[in-house]
Amino acid sequence: MFRNRFFPFWIFFAFIFSIGSIEVTAQKSKQQLEQERQVNKKKIEETSRILSETMNSQKATVGQLNALNEQIKTRKDMMSNINKEVVELNVRMGELEDIIEGMEGDLVQLKKEYGEMAHTAYKSQLSQNNLVFLFSAETFHDFVLRLEYMRQYSKARKNQMEMISLVKKTLEDQREEIEEAKQEKDQLLVAQMGEFQELENLQKKQKTVLAELKTRGRKLNKELKDRKKADEKLGNLIADVIRTELAKKSSAKKAAVKKADVAFVGADFANFRKKLEWPVASGFVSQGFGKHPHPALKGVVVENPGVDIQTRKQELVRAVHQGVVKTVAYVPGEMNTVVIVQHGDYFTVYAKLESSKVKVGEAVNAKDPIGVVHTDSDGKSELQFQVWKQKEKLNPQVWLRSR
Repeated sequence: MFRNRFFPFWIFFAFIFSIGSIEVTAQKSKQQLEQERQVNKKKIEETSRILSETMNSQKATVGQLNALNEQIKTRKDMMSNINKEVVELNVRMGELEDIIEGMEGDLVQLKKEYGEMAHTAYKSQLSQNNLVFLFSAETFHDFVLRLEYMRQYSKARKNQMEMISLVKKTLEDQREEIEEAKQEKDQLLVAQMGEFQELENLQKKQKTVLAELKTRGRKLNKELKDRKKADEKLGNLIADVIRTELAKKSSAKKAAVKKADVAFVGADFANFRKKLEWPVASGFVSQGFGKHPHPALKGVVVENPGVDIQTRKQELVRAVHQGVVKTVAYVPGEMNTVVIVQHGDYFTVYAKLESSKVKVGEAVNAKDPIGVVHTDSDGKSELQFQVWKQKEKLNPQVWLRSR
């Protein structure tokens, strides 16, 4: 009878456990958002350096526009991320406020019950002392029941005091946590305002560069024609290399050459879909695979046989997977120095290099240096990267790991 009159201990401990579960879930979500924010921060730092290098040019360039577009995109991602963090904090603060309200009610109830117990004990002491109460029992069974009652009553009072102390401590912790959440929210809102101002500045620069580029439509069209010619020359080179290697492979099969032959180095390439290392340590995809609208010329569509990765000056270009160097050549025009690496049935192409660090027939591993990226007269440092399976062009971004 006694235990049912007062605050059930198991309900409180279940409540404390539920608080812990909520905190664990919130912590996971918070960590994930913080990781995303750090990734975006790193991207912003990289594109800022690339943008500053392209801005050295006295005139507006496509490289500047690409870097500005990437900066704007990343800044928007950052603002979206911050907004998610603010929403998470608002939800968390609401949960904490509900917890605090519930615990304040529990504390009032516990204090009330303890007061009732203390009052009962006081009245009992006025009427008779404990020994009299015990020894006034008419039977031994009654004596044992009274003794057990006194023990349970004393234990209940002690437990009630411990419960009050525990609730007070937990309540203080929750109040501290909500205060920390409020401070964190204020910091995020300040950061969000800073990102918004940066975004506005970038959009103004983007508008200026785009307007200037549009006035130079004739020059941009000439650049497009030159790029198309360079793509054709590179395509012919790749086709020749692949044709030669396929012929060698066919002859090797007839001669029953073992798979230990160099032509089979990196033959597990197909297993590395979405896992390949990036050919440069920093940078962003300035133009993706396939057909895309020109960034400055309205109604003009460009087609890319690979991906262009805009990066920093003197950036080291690395092999994405183990293989054998099949070609080191110079392609007149925009493509400059080109390195082609074979990985069994697959080939990777690295164009727009300033210089190469490998020789034909040399075996390379993932991340091995194969060249240095070329920087053009506009200050743009950009790598053209392609992936082929025999005679078929593939989308390189499907093969590169996410970052």
